[in-house]
Amino acid sequence: LLIQTVTLLKLVEAGKISLIPREIMMSSLNVSLSLLISNPIGGYIGEIKGIGRKYAMLICYFICFLANLSLLINDTYYETCQVVILFSGNVAYNNFITYFTEIFPTSVRDTSVSFFCFIMRMGGFISQFLFLQLFTFGYEVPYFILLFLLFVVVLSIYNLPYDT
Repeated sequence: LLIQTVTLLKLVEAGKISLIPREIMMSSLNVSLSLLISNPIGGYIGEIKGIGRKYAMLICYFICFLANLSLLINDTYYETCQVVILFSGNVAYNNFITYFTEIFPTSVRDTSVSFFCFIMRMGGFISQFLFLQLFTFGYEVPYFILLFLLFVVVLSIYNLPYDT
């Protein structure tokens, strides 16, 4: 969400889309509001017996990967791709937190979850500055980085030991 508005402005400047400032603000609001329903849907998907948390994460991050790839190929549908990326990513993230808290034994669970939350917050803090700096090299650069990270995440989740 951090670079969505500036990405839309770059797409308008490049002549790829035509939006007025009010439409850009509404686009950001639409994308943000779409995340409201991702939490209950993520909880529901993770409890489906045939899918489970591991495969729910795998499917959702793979959807993020495909949406990001299509965004890089054709940025005309930027807002739609951004909604899909953020929605699927949030569903997968919520399932990951549940998976992560269930995978450790009770004796180390507090320490492991605390360490995970610390690393997550540090990564979230640093990524804001990193993505803004990458954006100065071109508006596509953060999305190429995201594509690579999503590829690594999908491979990593596929190799998780078991489903909880």
